[in-house]
Amino acid sequence: MGRIYTPAACSRHRGVQCVAGYTLACTGQGHAKLVQGSKAADGAADQTVQILQEITTNKPGMSIWHMDDRLKLACTVDALFGEGVSGCIPPDVSFTHSRTGRIRGAYLGDDLLCTLRIDGGLAITPHLAQMLLEHPEFRERCVEVEEEAASFVRDGRSLFARHVARCGGRVAVAADTPVIYRGTVIAVGKAVLSAGMMAGCKRGVAVRIRNGLKHSASATTS
Repeated sequence: MGRIYTPAACSRHRGVQCVAGYTLACTGQGHAKLVQGSKAADGAADQTVQILQEITTNKPGMSIWHMDDRLKLACTVDALFGEGVSGCIPPDVSFTHSRTGRIRGAYLGDDLLCTLRIDGGLAITPHLAQMLLEHPEFRERCVEVEEEAASFVRDGRSLFARHVARCGGRVAVAADTPVIYRGTVIAVGKAVLSAGMMAGCKRGVAVRIRNGLKHSASATTS
């Protein structure tokens, strides 16, 4: 992802990466087109500008078009967790911002869904992870915990490799990794081991928990 430029500025910014894998290509002043791979999107420059206007919000006096908050969240989720995963996010998400205008957090009602890191990544909460769990691509980035360790993980303690019941094939080292117990996300943390390493390792920490749901009787019922 990156900033999206108007045709007036694109002659100075050829090849700028845009949303969803598209690139803004241009041949000169006033000529622009969205390109995905080697294929150009249909339409001339004026149609491209219309597309950009629909998905971004222009700040007066600037040649840079800034991505809409909801679009930015959706594109980041898809980039981190798989194409189409963002479709599980409800439309009525609200945002908080820093004094500079950068997105600080995304909320659904009073529940924090995620915070946006300065490096462009996301720190997701169990609330957002539970929503995204509906998508099979996201499940491949999750770890299931055995019953004997579930209460400890829910309270925020690290998940050890010997208590991993199942590991998704796309779990990567240092990636945000939800921990599931009986179909419910009970914690989110950072993977210390990759999927392949968890499968063959029975010692050490597998996921270092950052955010766990506190133990409750209702959460343990099947």
